[in-house]
Amino acid sequence: MFPFPGAYPTILQPDDKVNAAFEQAMNGLTGAEQDHVRLMPITIARVQPGTGSYPSAGQFQQEVDYSASLLKVAVMYAAFELHRFVTAVSLLPGGPSFAPVDQFLDAVAADFDGHILDAVPRIRDFPGMPRQHVVPDYKNIFRVHEDPLIPVKIVEFHPTFEQHLHRMIRDSEATPSATHCIQALGYGYINGALLHGGFFREPDLSGIWIAGDFKPSGRKDVRIPSVNDGDVAQATTTFDMANLYALINEEILTGVGGFSPRMRDLLANPRNAWFVTPPPNWDDTFNVVVTHTKVGLGPLKAGGDVFSEGIIVHEKRHEADFVVVYQDLRLGTQEAFGAVAKLIEATIDAVLA
Repeated sequence: MFPFPGAYPTILQPDDKVNAAFEQAMNGLTGAEQDHVRLMPITIARVQPGTGSYPSAGQFQQEVDYSASLLKVAVMYAAFELHRFVTAVSLLPGGPSFAPVDQFLDAVAADFDGHILDAVPRIRDFPGMPRQHVVPDYKNIFRVHEDPLIPVKIVEFHPTFEQHLHRMIRDSEATPSATHCIQALGYGYINGALLHGGFFREPDLSGIWIAGDFKPSGRKDVRIPSVNDGDVAQATTTFDMANLYALINEEILTGVGGFSPRMRDLLANPRNAWFVTPPPNWDDTFNVVVTHTKVGLGPLKAGGDVFSEGIIVHEKRHEADFVVVYQDLRLGTQEAFGAVAKLIEATIDAVLA
């Protein structure tokens, strides 16, 4: 079985009304506020459930930037995508499904690994890259048992892997958990899922890329050019990350009836949002609240830090939701986050006016 999806649809669609609202909001900021966000990549999209289209706008949306822990959302996606295909092959007559339970994951590896090795040649062919860093370590990711009533294999995340997966998304400081998940999945599978899913594009090296494990573990990183930090192992555009969020929100990612609800539940951790971190820019008294989030914070080679975030924002008065992704914010001050919050809220208000 080929263990990767076909390209997912692009739900985000450029929209004149949202663009006009964004420009109005930007022009309404003070000069000091604009200084914080003038060069910041950002995508804002209005959620329209079931339509297959989220009207969107922003600036520098296709700029590839180092975005630190925000990229862990892509690792989460790859984990559930692999879960989908391992489950599918367990139910398909013939091949790995006929293997005894204790040999099933070895049979999956024999079936999948050739495709995974070929998926992203720049990783497979990187000098000194060992095979085991490219393909998944299935036995550290999954646990398999047979249903006692019917001869069907039940595939679940290994409890240790699932614990690390939860910590990676829910705890911004759980770097060891991110390292565990990335090393278990392998650079080839993570980026193969992103490439075939339509979130990364060769040969222009644009989209979501993660081929580093967030710590100096001795593993080789495979880097691509970024605008804000030279060659990096973790990078994204705001547009591609926002489209990933939109596909999770629409329960399209990993297929109909797939794992999108579980991914969305993991992101439902608003207390970690930059705008909620004390002192908050938004609290319960505001008309907008964050319902889902993953933040990013990391150092640049030239010095200083960059802040990023993918959020779903709920507007109370109209019961409207928006997907927002921003990155390369250079200051983590109350004033800087206040400028971003004001830009987002003013855009939402203008869209709904």
